[in-house]
Amino acid sequence: MLLVLSAASLLWAKTVARPQVAALLGAAQKAVKKKDLAAAKTSVGEALVALREQAPLTIRQAAIVSAPPQGLGLYTPAPGGVVKDRLVWMYLEVEGFLARGVGEPRDISLTVVGDFAFEDGTALGQRELGTRRYATRTHESLDAFGLDLQLSDKAPAGAYTVQLLVTDNVSEKTARRTVTFTLPPVR
Repeated sequence: MLLVLSAASLLWAKTVARPQVAALLGAAQKAVKKKDLAAAKTSVGEALVALREQAPLTIRQAAIVSAPPQGLGLYTPAPGGVVKDRLVWMYLEVEGFLARGVGEPRDISLTVVGDFAFEDGTALGQRELGTRRYATRTHESLDAFGLDLQLSDKAPAGAYTVQLLVTDNVSEKTARRTVTFTLPPVR
């Protein structure tokens, strides 16, 4: 593991981020010089925890999948984004959310809304796709989960886009990402 902290990154941490982050990054740099990579890793991890309050919420990955996802990175993309049996499965990786509470466990709450449109841009409306809530003891702010949406028999065959909006209900930060899928004609 190679950890390089430039003077510019330390200056950024001191002027933009909280002083706690700058101190932790400085401690990591000292630990690297002493070849104590375990201590460096611990300091960098603590700095990441401190930075999460300022970091944006992001959707690292969003995909139309052929079956329910099984965990972080454990999903099978739907070939060509084509859905089967009018059931749309989506996989999302969300990073940068915060937890509510002091001590352990702390509560996570992420709400996902979709703005649906035909591929040509014709708006179809908005729908809440679900809220992911759970209690955690970890300080990681990365989660992967699946969403499902059963399309009505009246939904016409064709290509659709969904603008996903994820809201971290603790920090009120939001992130957007677009996915597309194709609903084949009924046989």
